[in-house]
Amino acid sequence: MNSSQESLKMCGIYFSKLLNGNCKTLGIRLRTILRNRGPDCQNEIHLPGMFFAGFVLWQQGSSPSIQPLENDQYIFLLNGDIFNADKDESISDLNWLLERFSSCESDQELLEVFKVIEGPYSFILYNKTTEDVFFGRDSLGRNSLLLQKSDEEIVISSTLDQSTSSCIEIPPLGIYKLLKSPDALSLYPWKEFDDYQKEEFQKISNMFSSTTLESQINPLWVSPSQAFYDFNLYSLVEGQNEDIFNFLLKDEEILKAVDFFISLLEKSVKDRVLTTPKYCSDCVQEKKGCLHAKVAVLFSGGIDCTILASLVDRCLPKDEPVELLNVAFEKVGQQEISWDVPDRISAWNSYKELKDLFPERKWKLVEINVLRENLQRELDEHVKHLLFPLKTVLDESLGCVFWFASRGETLESGGLLEDGNHEIERELERENKPNERTYKSPARIILLGSGADELFGGYIRHRNAFSRCKGSIEEKLQSVENELELDWQRIPSRNLGRDDRVIADNAKTARSPFIEENIVRFVRGLRGYQKCCMTLPEGVGDKLFLRLTGFRLGLKEVVGYKKRAAQFGSRIADKKQNARDFSVYLKI
Repeated sequence: MNSSQESLKMCGIYFSKLLNGNCKTLGIRLRTILRNRGPDCQNEIHLPGMFFAGFVLWQQGSSPSIQPLENDQYIFLLNGDIFNADKDESISDLNWLLERFSSCESDQELLEVFKVIEGPYSFILYNKTTEDVFFGRDSLGRNSLLLQKSDEEIVISSTLDQSTSSCIEIPPLGIYKLLKSPDALSLYPWKEFDDYQKEEFQKISNMFSSTTLESQINPLWVSPSQAFYDFNLYSLVEGQNEDIFNFLLKDEEILKAVDFFISLLEKSVKDRVLTTPKYCSDCVQEKKGCLHAKVAVLFSGGIDCTILASLVDRCLPKDEPVELLNVAFEKVGQQEISWDVPDRISAWNSYKELKDLFPERKWKLVEINVLRENLQRELDEHVKHLLFPLKTVLDESLGCVFWFASRGETLESGGLLEDGNHEIERELERENKPNERTYKSPARIILLGSGADELFGGYIRHRNAFSRCKGSIEEKLQSVENELELDWQRIPSRNLGRDDRVIADNAKTARSPFIEENIVRFVRGLRGYQKCCMTLPEGVGDKLFLRLTGFRLGLKEVVGYKKRAAQFGSRIADKKQNARDFSVYLKI
């Protein structure tokens, strides 16, 4: 293939290995959900006792390229983005990585490649000579990869349908090696395990008769941040009555830290919005001149997503529209349908603030309204397979929020708001005159604010960790630190794999600028008392550092909005539900 035409990005990847009996082919449902992830081209490779399949969503280069990619030594499947590759932009990540792997003379040399690359990815690599299979997820666990094992077969795949048994999300603990012996697994850990990671490793160990831990990889970016900032938010705000954001940004150390963080986040956003073809999903087949939105932000109107939107404005040409996708669900039991859910109101207010701050940009607020019958039908027939193997009410609620939002279709009286005509459309709703226009977002990249709450202390449990601790202030602060650490450890299994599966199903690439190596390194290098301040009220003290960032960027209203969970802000869920209960839809 001509290198000028090589391209690849988010995909559906699949591998199966025979243990006993015949390898199963892809069922109709599984093939459908893999193709949904990668509709632009597909390919299969059959070997004795093994089967590889790749489904490609084109997100780089002049045209799509097919995977699995094969040479004399390897068969390679990749789902993801490499953002720090030192290569010609015309060469795909897949080809670039395979060239590097092919020059390696040992497993250790191959692991050195993974030590230096950055970006969200999952992969499967088969060595034809040794018959070993390497697989894994990046060290932050941003892209989905599932493992299913039975007496007949081992399957590794981006997604699996709900009929599959004995399936787990592969913990992003390092690079796994499935040995030629069918029931033996080795792991090269990213770093030394903590207690939580030991528990995660045990889950996958239980599926094999033999598991061994090999040498650590120690990615270069994991090394501790060298920057040190001498400020304590708790000490600074004590006794202060003036506007807290203006006051804190007068502190030289805080200002230096905030400005450095903005530079990191802007680069992360820039990498994620410019790495895409110059065509939206409507124009990609004809490759005609495209003036539509290629980038959208999943938009509740809160501080996280509004900061991302403001930085997108810095990174994209001014004539390119940006979509803000906002979803609302019909409330159970209400007599008259109203789409004025909390997240719709905050999204409208933040949309107006963005328009005032960045008037040259064509902002599009896309209102996505979901009737309860549509929700239940899609969940029962389709979305439950994307959520698998997760089973809780919380997974059901958040998975559906992300799936409907990323699909980007306006339903019933939803609309596309560009010209300040929101009040007219709201009057039409009140008069029971549904908006006749229908619209589907053509954007192929969707930015998420994922990770901001875990990094900066945005959940009510972080505040509770402070208030419920009866010890000294130092013990209270340590309690918050412990809760932040636990949330960070759990985010791959609780959020990231699930969100990747449901959003990719709409042929969109989810990108989370807050979960980027250099940002994670910087923020986790800060102390808890530099990220949040629980002596201040909700909407101020939680994620205080991030609110200061928004204020520094010119956002004045949204920086004071309280954190609201997506399942409640969109009204898909009732607060009376227990989020940890098993969902009736997700039971096998």
